[in-house]
Amino acid sequence: MKKYIYIVLISLFSSGIALAQNSVDVLRYSRTSVGGTARSLAHGGAFGAVGADFSSLSINPAGIGLYKKSELSLTPTFYLSNTSSDLNGYKGSDHKNNFNMNNYGLVFVAGDKSIKGWKFFQFGVGVNRLANFNHRYQITNENTTSSLISDYQIRAYGQHPDDLDPFSTNLAWFNYLLDDTVRLPNGALAYTSPLADGGVYQELNKNTWGSINELTMSFGSTYNDVFYIGGSIGFPFLRYYEETSYMEEDRADTIANFYKFFKDDYLETHGSGVNFKLGVIVRP
Repeated sequence: MKKYIYIVLISLFSSGIALAQNSVDVLRYSRTSVGGTARSLAHGGAFGAVGADFSSLSINPAGIGLYKKSELSLTPTFYLSNTSSDLNGYKGSDHKNNFNMNNYGLVFVAGDKSIKGWKFFQFGVGVNRLANFNHRYQITNENTTSSLISDYQIRAYGQHPDDLDPFSTNLAWFNYLLDDTVRLPNGALAYTSPLADGGVYQELNKNTWGSINELTMSFGSTYNDVFYIGGSIGFPFLRYYEETSYMEEDRADTIANFYKFFKDDYLETHGSGVNFKLGVIVRP
């Protein structure tokens, strides 16, 4: 009779543990695109010199100088995301929808268009969305040659069980996915595994959510409808959440003393900052 073993590996990244950012994190948090108003989205965010739109406060604050009357801006957004994957002929798909506020802000304008010189003065305050992290996808595969544990064997090579990574190889060791140690002729420790040769169905599900928003306050002025200046101070704040569920299963019933294992990871990131912008637009 075959003995079925269900194994759950849980890796939690808590605020009490300092972990360095990797290249994926750097790319994720640096790729921003001002969402802002529907008008800005329709123009692909190309509002650096157009102005008179609240999104411009996060691009070129001189754009506030083109306002000649006060304005309240609200931009609700319904986000639809559909993904599909194809790995070795195995197809996966998922979708995610969510509602959010892409922009809300208020611009106050004071001045008189009939006078010469500095005709208008503007002040604006509000929030623009810079990035949307709402996403979900699934990847499936029938792997006949290797397993996630194969990678763990490589990473654990030469290490004593007490020195294994607590978020990966150590979890596999304590759940018998990495099994007995073998002392090689060169003196190094190696680990065996019932999954070393693959033969498992693999499934990865990832769900992410969060955003980067920027609270911005901007001042501007207009000189003879030719020269527009503006300055802003921005306070971006980041919220990113990620849940990853990975599973390997012996659907063919060929691996002794094993049926399936799960590995669940949760990542939560918070950040904030401050920036200053100055801008000028000249329209002769």
